[in-house]
Amino acid sequence: MTLTTFGSCSWPGKVSGSNAFVKACSKDGYSVLGNPNAASGCGGGEAFTCNNQKPWAINDQLAYGFAAATIPGLSERDRCCACYKLDFTSGPVQGKSMIVQVTNSGSDVNPNQFDLQIPGGGVGIFNGCQSQWNAPQDGWGNRYGGVSSRQACDALPHR
Repeated sequence: MTLTTFGSCSWPGKVSGSNAFVKACSKDGYSVLGNPNAASGCGGGEAFTCNNQKPWAINDQLAYGFAAATIPGLSERDRCCACYKLDFTSGPVQGKSMIVQVTNSGSDVNPNQFDLQIPGGGVGIFNGCQSQWNAPQDGWGNRYGGVSSRQACDALPHR
């Protein structure tokens, strides 16, 4: 699970349809960029994930959210902006479901893996949170996995 700083599905050429791509925001996380081809904040550009692209619960059994994914047999264009229902089979979320929209190609994501975009869930391979939120080099908690306690969440940016 990671806090993605920029979704590669924000670039129009990655998605079928003229305006179907994921919107990107400026560094503040709120102002939607007018340039859909803006460079990623992960590499010094001006495009970042919008703050409203975070998971939310519908009820105790179902949540919605966003993810990076690599699906064998599907091109990036085919999987960008597609939605999938994930049924959890183990751990504290066993028996619960989440519907996710793929907003990032996830070059570091294994085939058939969904890297859930969750605040405090780790920064992954590209820590764009350093330039956006002044995050530590490996993010908050573990680079791949994030914070591990409620108290560690206090270090996360609150906007």
